[in-house]
Amino acid sequence: MIRFSISKKRSAAKNWRYVSYAVAVLLLFAAGAKIVNMIEILAGDGLLAVRSMLIAVIGLESAIAVYLLIGDSFWSWVLTVVTFAVFSLASVYAIAIGQHCNCISQAIGQQFMLPFDLTVLALVWRVRPAARVGWNKRLTFQILGSLAAGIFVAGAASFYDPAEQSDPLRF
Repeated sequence: MIRFSISKKRSAAKNWRYVSYAVAVLLLFAAGAKIVNMIEILAGDGLLAVRSMLIAVIGLESAIAVYLLIGDSFWSWVLTVVTFAVFSLASVYAIAIGQHCNCISQAIGQQFMLPFDLTVLALVWRVRPAARVGWNKRLTFQILGSLAAGIFVAGAASFYDPAEQSDPLRF
């Protein structure tokens, strides 16, 4: 009888790809939700109530999502760990000062986002791929492509004026 086995490293890398795609979709959803809820976020007093900060976060979330889709497994894992650690710290800070984190919208508060971010962080930690530290032209292209996508989305979001399309009597 012939038995085939998949090595643990190969399995972890494959699992990471699935998780990275899911996290990328999650980040793109969060960036899109911030664009759609821009009036609500800017009208509040949360952490992202400053337009330039909100646009920067939208661009960063988009760039990170694109890198998770096209980037190197190890570096995309590192980027995801750092991203969700920062998101968790931002939620803790928002809870400590009593402001809204504006993670997705005013409807979803930091009390929900902190456990969610920590859960994503634990899942990502569990399926980490094998370490492969190195630099090459492909990695440079992946990083530059992701940054270009993030800048494009941030630029598009900066030209978007939701107040122009809203009913002034409802605002």
